[in-house]
Amino acid sequence: MVHLAAMQRRAALLGAVLLALLSAASGYTPNAQYYGAGRRVAMSSIETLTFYAGRRTAFRRTSALPQLTCVGSMCARYQPDVVQCTAMGDAQWKCSADLPRTMRLGRVEVSCEGYDYAQDPYVLKDSCALEYHLLPSGTGPDDPWRTYQRGAWGDKVLDALFQLVFWSVLAVIVVSFVRAIRGGGTRGNSPSTGGGGGGGWWPGSSYPPPPPPYTPKPEPDASSSWTPGFWTGLGLGGLAATAASSSRRRQPNFTHDPPFNAYAGGSTARRRPWDDSSPTSSSAWRESTGFGGTRNR
Repeated sequence: MVHLAAMQRRAALLGAVLLALLSAASGYTPNAQYYGAGRRVAMSSIETLTFYAGRRTAFRRTSALPQLTCVGSMCARYQPDVVQCTAMGDAQWKCSADLPRTMRLGRVEVSCEGYDYAQDPYVLKDSCALEYHLLPSGTGPDDPWRTYQRGAWGDKVLDALFQLVFWSVLAVIVVSFVRAIRGGGTRGNSPSTGGGGGGGWWPGSSYPPPPPPYTPKPEPDASSSWTPGFWTGLGLGGLAATAASSSRRRQPNFTHDPPFNAYAGGSTARRRPWDDSSPTSSSAWRESTGFGGTRNR
């Protein structure tokens, strides 16, 4: 009996301990006052922030966010691994990253978690995230001039079709001209059937004089068998249009220089497969800078 009573007391004590532990665990939330103790920093004291791709922010009141978030169609081509931002005062930031020379860093926005509320001048350490925009720089495959050249194949097809039509019409004109000349020469050399002036009619002859030569329509002379007309004008007009079109489409051959001094770098950056027109690595990368403000959460 004594042994049984001792076991019951031990079981009751163990149950009380387990109940206390469960109560403490259920009462623990990220919003507890002690969570993040010692990680409360003044927003104005932050001078430099470094953001890494693939990492998430610390959180206390909200939820974790990616440290780097890219905005824009260029994000599908490339995203930097590291972006560093420097405070410029009045909640303004200057951020820089190594990018391919065909893109540049646009507007940026730093977002940190306020310690007690969104507009709290104190923020949770390591809770800042960066949202940045990537834009085309105007060089390389996204250069408007290169885009025009890539789109000029349609004009080349139209030019080829025009040339085909023009030379076909010109061939028809030449064939018609040659046939007209040959036909006129054949008719001009054919013997006359109406008789010439003959010897005339003399008195005492038993036959009347022959009638003069007569044809209902005078045969055209070889020199006047072909005259300029519609097809000639069309052919000459097409020739002039072709010459004008060729002169107009002859564009100057020039290339854009990179707007910034390029240098070799970005050894840790993730390159995605895409067309880079530069064959040298020294001109494929450059440091790009973007500016923006703060929007705490």
